[in-house]
Amino acid sequence: MSLYESLVGGLNEAINHENGNKKLQTNVMTIAALEEYSSISIKKIRNATGLSQSMFAAAMGVSKKTVEAWEKGRNMPSGTAMRILKLIEKDPKFFHKNKIINTNLVSGNDDVTSLSRDETVSNSNNVIIVDFIPDKPQKGYEVYSTPFVCAK
Repeated sequence: MSLYESLVGGLNEAINHENGNKKLQTNVMTIAALEEYSSISIKKIRNATGLSQSMFAAAMGVSKKTVEAWEKGRNMPSGTAMRILKLIEKDPKFFHKNKIINTNLVSGNDDVTSLSRDETVSNSNNVIIVDFIPDKPQKGYEVYSTPFVCAK
């Protein structure tokens, strides 16, 4: 079908629709209501990811104090944050699967070993937060690199 034929066909359908011959198909979209999360639910979602508050905050693009406030019920997440929490609730590996968090094991000889837990280092492309491996804290560190630029 040529572009002309397609346009004429579309216009004829619109005219018929306007004249009461409503055979046109219409797509109807609905958007789910925002789910509100309690402080307990937010902490449960974060714990399911296995991330510390600092790591979770960095991955969400908020401060650690914001996550603390959510988990203590002092503040509620914004609509955008609630949508992201829903995605994480459905898939606790959301950050990893979408390459928001990349995990690399480094040895004790690497220069990141001088950093303390939850210390943040930034360069022009990444934020690196050091977190001890929970079951083997003496053998190495786990470095999470989040792909967003940290404001200087």
